[in-house]
Amino acid sequence: SPNRALRSASHLAWARWLVGDADGAREALDQAEAVLATITAPPGSVFLDGYRSYLAIARTQLALGATSRAQELLAALVSAAREFGWRDAEQEADQLLATVTGSGVPAPPDQAP
Repeated sequence: SPNRALRSASHLAWARWLVGDADGAREALDQAEAVLATITAPPGSVFLDGYRSYLAIARTQLALGATSRAQELLAALVSAAREFGWRDAEQEADQLLATVTGSGVPAPPDQAP
């Protein structure tokens, strides 16, 4: 299923990066992004049940230097999580996004990124 494929490839990408396997991380990231492209959600939304996979993808993108792609992914995740009340997802994604943007401070809950 796309759900399982997304979860396994995204976390594999991050795990490979953590053990120093940049080529393996890039390969698994490509697989995760390919699966992510097949997942449908309403406009302006994301597959919130897989938010930890989005975080793993964003972390791997950042590690591999794809900062703008990570920012785009995280901003969409923060926005959807905020809209639908997924507080843990919102907080985790917002913290990572704040690190990426260099602000170091997550956005207040009443301000969308």
